[in-house]
Amino acid sequence: MEKSLFDVSVICDGKVIGMGRLVGDGAMYWYLQEIIILPI
Repeated sequence: MEKSLFDVSVICDGKVIGMGRLVGDGAMYWYLQEIIILPI
């Protein structure tokens, strides 16, 4: 995750249930690297 430009975690009732991160060159190219959601 150290190469991420932006990352977000989703927390519900004190438990991490999801995350996502954006990567790119910081100027022109950006893309959504991954979205992870805990199955229910």
